[in-house]
Amino acid sequence: MRKIVLIILIIILVSFIFSFGYWYFYKHLPQKEMLETPVIEEPEVIPPQITTFLGEITEISDRTLTITVDGDTLAIPIKKEAKIIVVTSSKGGDGVERPAGKEIEFKDIKAGDEVNISAREENEELIGISVLVFPK
Repeated sequence: MRKIVLIILIIILVSFIFSFGYWYFYKHLPQKEMLETPVIEEPEVIPPQITTFLGEITEISDRTLTITVDGDTLAIPIKKEAKIIVVTSSKGGDGVERPAGKEIEFKDIKAGDEVNISAREENEELIGISVLVFPK
């Protein structure tokens, strides 16, 4: 009988210790701060969006291309690192024409060429980051 009473007292004592530890642990957790702190933070900076413009070159000055897009004139400065590719077509061995591209320099662009300029906003200004040239 004494063994049973002793086992029951040990079980009650262990239960009390675990209950007290559980109560103490959760009472002293900074629960309010945990609820106010978001688990996943939203990015503060929105990545730059790329816009493309298709039009005919009306003027070239310095590294700025002025193009006509849907009747509007738009001047876009082109970065020095921008890729400039002239798009041509070539016939393959099967006689089918396929587009081909070759990198050129800015000085090779001519007024009257059709261009597709990819640009993004930097310091509240559109800057050309790549140019596809479709010569006439």
